[in-house]
Amino acid sequence: MKKVVKEVKTKKYTKKELIMHLENPLDRNIYFYSDVEQETIGELTQSIIEIETHDKRLARVSEAYGFKYEPQPIELYINSYGGDVYACLGLISIMKACTTPIHTYVTGCAMSAGFVIAINGHKRFCYSNSTYMLHQL
Repeated sequence: MKKVVKEVKTKKYTKKELIMHLENPLDRNIYFYSDVEQETIGELTQSIIEIETHDKRLARVSEAYGFKYEPQPIELYINSYGGDVYACLGLISIMKACTTPIHTYVTGCAMSAGFVIAINGHKRFCYSNSTYMLHQL
């Protein structure tokens, strides 16, 4: 029996072609317009981890081609009256461990635990009529 060996040709991408090929299809805008509860923070954490995992994969592939992948920031829009502090602290840990930058935007109000989430972004922004409130600890 003869073994048939197929020659596999690997396409050499230019840097521009590779960037277009690796373009990130994930939506990087996350809207957090609810109270801070275990379920809502779980969904938010899941979204951040999915984007982070995808960015790490793209970084490994681009490194193999000889250039550095710079991920676009995650934009977290916040309008929250606060809620569960312990759930909030879990999210803060994920945000701090994330290598993809997270920019927080307060669109309405950020109160209590919502405020703590807002100030823990890598960059923080707010609209002109946004309000903040933090309890005395």
